[in-house]
Order: sequence, then C-alpha cells, then structure tokens
Amino acid sequence: MNIFNFLRLLTPIIGLFLICSFSYWKFINKQIYLKKCREINISSFEKSHKIFWNIYKDFLFLTTHLPASLPICKNISVIKSIYIASHNIKKTYKIRIDENASLDSILESLINSQSISPKNIEYTLNDITFYKTLNANFSIKGGLEGYFSPATYRIPCNQSLNAMLTKFNNKILSNIFPDLKRKMIIQLKINLHTLLTLASIVEKESSLQYEKKVIAGIIFNRLKIKMKLQMDSSSSYIFQKNIMPLKFQTKQFNEYNTYVNYGIPPGPISSSSVSSIYAILYPIQSTFLYFYSPNLKYHIFCKTYNCHLAAIQKPSLKKCIK
Repeated sequence: MNIFNFLRLLTPIIGLFLICSFSYWKFINKQIYLKKCREINISSFEKSHKIFWNIYKDFLFLTTHLPASLPICKNISVIKSIYIASHNIKKTYKIRIDENASLDSILESLINSQSISPKNIEYTLNDITFYKTLNANFSIKGGLEGYFSPATYRIPCNQSLNAMLTKFNNKILSNIFPDLKRKMIIQLKINLHTLLTLASIVEKESSLQYEKKVIAGIIFNRLKIKMKLQMDSSSSYIFQKNIMPLKFQTKQFNEYNTYVNYGIPPGPISSSSVSSIYAILYPIQSTFLYFYSPNLKYHIFCKTYNCHLAAIQKPSLKKCIK
C-alpha cells in the first residue's frame, strides 16, 4: 500500500473523528450553556464528561490550578470560562443603563441577564444601612430612582449586587465636576437631589440638547413666579408610562403630579444624561413659559398662554419660537 492509498483510507477516519468530536462538543456546550450567571463545580464537570475533559484539557492548554467552582456568565460557554479561569483572565460582562431609564427597567434587566433573584433585589433596596453608603436620598418614596448614571458598565461575573449598585451610583458624582458642584450649591442653591429631579424631567421632555437648556430655563421661570410646573413626564411617572398623561390623570392627586402640586416633585423620575444635568446647571435665559411638541420631534416655545394655544391649534406657527 503506497502513501496515497494510505491517506485515502485515513481521511474519512480523521473526518469522522473530527465530526464526532465537534458534535460531542456542541452537545456538551448545549447542555451546559447557561442563560444566567451560575457556578459550576469543576470536579463534578470533570467526572461527568471525562472523555470530553481529557481531549480539551490539552487542546486548550489548561493549567492544573483551577478553582473548585467557576462562575459562568450569560453567553459564555463552560469551556471558554474554564480557559479564562485557567489563564487568570478576569471575566466581565456588560450592563447598559440607558438615558431616561427607570429604576424598574434597570432592575428588570439585572434579573433577566444575571442570576440575581427578585428577593435579593428587594432585600437590598430595603436595606437602610446600604442606602446610607450611597449618594442618594433614602428617605423619599422612589429610593434610588434617578441615582444610577446612564453608561455601559463592565461588571465582574461574581460581583455582589451591593457592589454593582454602588458602582452605578458612584458615577453620578463623576458627572458633576467640582466647579459644577460649586455652581449648583452657591448660584442655583440646589442640592444633588433637586438637580437630579429636575434633570430627569428635562431628560423625559426632550432628547435635543438645545431644547433641554430652553426647557430647563422654562422650569426655573415657572418656579420663580410660583407657577405649577405642569410637566407631562412627571405627571405620568406614577403610572409608569412614557406617554402624555390622560386628561383625567392630570387631575388626580399624587406626589409627582405637577398639574396639581406646586413646586418640584419629591424625587427623580428616571436616570439623567450628562446633557440634561448640564441643562439644569446652565439653562438658557429666556421669557418663555410654555412649550408644545406637535410631532414628538421638536418643541414650539411660547411666552404667553394665548401663543401656546395657537401653537396647539396650528403647530406650523413659527412666530412663537422667537
């Protein structure tokens, strides 16, 4: 038998071996591919998948120094996690907090993407001792609403919920530099809680950076003349909807209904972007008191109520923007 015939005979055997190995690897991965972060016992895994382990142990150049248990995150297979652990690579996963995200939506994403139970979250959110370690007003209804800064965070796979929430909260202060903090306290005479409350209203009212500063100016104008804020975003907050409140809802009494109550709501209604925080710190000075959005894309700003009514009836009216 020459070398050519030998290779022809060996090729299907090698191919069959590779197919079987790949199929077995996919089967194992499918069995142990987890939807949420969880710990697996390495020794148990080694015993239950002995053949698989012996093949891939050398293939992945695994060291013998592996932990007794290993945290496995969403979208990370056991094999990849073992490789990471054996090479002392600290595995992290991403968590994204969007601008104007509510506290409920943030916590829901943690429950859906990680192995954090609702009971654990409930316990943490009711822990006054934990609250006191944060930059938050723990005495108000709403608690941590608005106190988590929008950003993409890299979180170690085995990090505790307390450490995770603390990281979200600490970024708030990094968005407020010393000079801004001085302006907030001395010139505007507002504290962090009031700043985040007003910024969250601006965040919900508009996504355009220029408009945010104009709306911030309108808020201060209304507060100055002791006019009700009448903001749809805060009035609909209690109903957990990002839409304009129904007419009957604007007449219902609740702490966040600025159509009924004077002054500033008791707390933030969402997370605030840096641009919304800057809008409150540096509002555009104007005589505008009213604004209306004809298509949810831009706003028409008015100085008088009659102008405001005209803008509602004729959204194309541009003279109100002067």
